[in-house]
Amino acid sequence: MTEYRHPILIQGGYQVMAITDGREYDPSEILAYEVMTLSGAKIRHELTLESARVWLERLAGEETQQQEQDPQLPPVERTSKRRASKRGKGVGVGRKLLRFLG
Repeated sequence: MTEYRHPILIQGGYQVMAITDGREYDPSEILAYEVMTLSGAKIRHELTLESARVWLERLAGEETQQQEQDPQLPPVERTSKRRASKRGKGVGVGRKLLRFLG
């Protein structure tokens, strides 16, 4: 089965996408919703538009608070809330690579 994503809501650096089976958007054919970053990283999979909207507003609100606290920093795009692997003792592959290149 091929899934198609259609943008429904955009707020801050995040968006809600409707997932359908059809290439053309049809509101009666929506299977679920995804909360994603604008660059396409999936954050949440939700069954209702209302629950996806709650997550979108929460993430956009956190982003706004972060910008208000330190306006010098560019907006940070969170791709996931997953914790670092215990095998790497909290050091992700990206950090290891930065140390190697650094």
